[in-house]
Amino acid sequence: MNTFLILIPSFLLYVVFVYWLLRRFGTKGISKESVASERVMKPMNLTYVVKQVLDLLLVLSLFALFVMPIVFVVMIFSQSQIPTWGVDIGVFSGFMLDFNQIAGAEATGIRLPQFSGKTIINIDTSNLYAWHLYVIATELTAFTSIYVQIQLRAIVISFQNGNSFTQYNSQRIKKIGIVVIAWNALHPFLQYFAWGSVVKGISFNTKGFQLYPAFEVNVMGLLIGFILILLSKMLQEAADMKQDQELTI
Repeated sequence: MNTFLILIPSFLLYVVFVYWLLRRFGTKGISKESVASERVMKPMNLTYVVKQVLDLLLVLSLFALFVMPIVFVVMIFSQSQIPTWGVDIGVFSGFMLDFNQIAGAEATGIRLPQFSGKTIINIDTSNLYAWHLYVIATELTAFTSIYVQIQLRAIVISFQNGNSFTQYNSQRIKKIGIVVIAWNALHPFLQYFAWGSVVKGISFNTKGFQLYPAFEVNVMGLLIGFILILLSKMLQEAADMKQDQELTI
């Protein structure tokens, strides 16, 4: 009973916090003229279809954002109370497999029977730190995804209104680019230090298989972010040229 007395107010605070974030960094940034364009939608064209898809994705993402904390809390309590019950969580880790160190194991077709790499491993753990980290990482991913979806939706709405080359769209594309760069710049540190501390707590009774913290930079993600910022600059120039032509006419 005491647990619910804590969880219910916490969930309400979480709902208020999510609403404030969406108002502060999401829907507040959509201009009035682009929202008004919903009244002049032309059904069955590509822009209309894209907007409907974005609307559906946004609804599903918001639903998941509110449901995920409840599911995670239930999982955490279940893990702590029922030792035999568990759910796998994804952990980014480096690994090394050495068949020379494993008794009775043989490998053919390769010069050295050693494998190493970096990947997502699924582990069933009762480590509360790992669960809390998984919740935080999932929530950050959800917030980032929703923010990008809101900006894309605003761009599509402006397209429906015939206002493609505008300063608003330039700013929205720039915001998406900054978010993409920030996420891909911070994520490797989350992988190495946060998930690395979880990996360090896993040990085996053989040197033939080892896990270790890993660091991986998504160069393509960073490049896409910079390209989006460059595209926003080009769109800004096009919007300025369009405005100058309108003033000249």
